[in-house]
Amino acid sequence: GCVLGSVLGVFLLMVGLTGCSSADRMGRYTVVVSMAESMKDPSSGLYPSVEIDLVGVNPTKKAEFESMALDTYFAPQSPRRSELRRNGERTLMTFTNQNPSPKTLEVTDPAWATWLGENARSNNGGIGATHLFVLAKMPKPRDATTVDPRRLALPLSTSKWNNGQRIQGSVTPTGLRPKMKVEKE
Repeated sequence: GCVLGSVLGVFLLMVGLTGCSSADRMGRYTVVVSMAESMKDPSSGLYPSVEIDLVGVNPTKKAEFESMALDTYFAPQSPRRSELRRNGERTLMTFTNQNPSPKTLEVTDPAWATWLGENARSNNGGIGATHLFVLAKMPKPRDATTVDPRRLALPLSTSKWNNGQRIQGSVTPTGLRPKMKVEKE
């Protein structure tokens, strides 16, 4: 199995972990992302607009997603982001001041079939995703280290989560933050 962090702070370091063994089974999960109250502008009381991309990634493309510059990825007319949308490999969550409520990717969402290869007509049988990358289009926090806090990598192995489990995260001024440990409940 994979080495796995047991506290929330270690969760962010998962970007550097290697893939799981080939015997691991990948699962579908309910992914809920919310906007932290601390994202409100203190003077105006307004929330900023933030886009979240959820991308199923296989072991071949994992290193690319761990190291890509998010400012380039989210640039207008980004060829990589457009390609992922065209291929059905990316799901978008949009937060605005008018709609800052939590967004949910259900276990029944068709994206799971594309990512996990459960639909033979979808993307040549799926991409064989082992990780779900959560990418935030927002300014990079000033105190960010070499690990970009606008990126999270969630392992999809059922050895880490119960199939169908609810996985929660939030958008904060310092980046994306998980709301739970990375382990089975």
